[in-house]
Amino acid sequence: MKYSEDKRQKLLSMIFWDYDLNIAQLIDSIDNDTIPLSKKKHIFIRCLQKLPWHHVVGIWGFDSAKSLLTDDVINHIWPKERRERFATLQKLLRGEPLPTARWDSNMLEKLKSTVLSYRWYRFK
Repeated sequence: MKYSEDKRQKLLSMIFWDYDLNIAQLIDSIDNDTIPLSKKKHIFIRCLQKLPWHHVVGIWGFDSAKSLLTDDVINHIWPKERRERFATLQKLLRGEPLPTARWDSNMLEKLKSTVLSYRWYRFK
């Protein structure tokens, strides 16, 4: 389900604050599917980088967001952790099996740094 026009305008204006765009025209062209595919992907990637998935679905609609979430789009998302989350989401939406949980030494080090503060040993 898409958000109302006001909420969509507010979210898109927060994302594209540094561009000189007419947000109402942008929403109209998203709804009417009149944007060229390359520009549509650029806008969608920017939405994925800045917003949680439920807001992206609120702007684009579920079917459109699901079809735009391709491997090419996911590879352009720049924080690696965010890229991994959207790759997992893509597998979920396609009904593919997910990989098993990783409990190797790299994951243990990553989790240890979030749980343990090492405050007693931090200063020598």
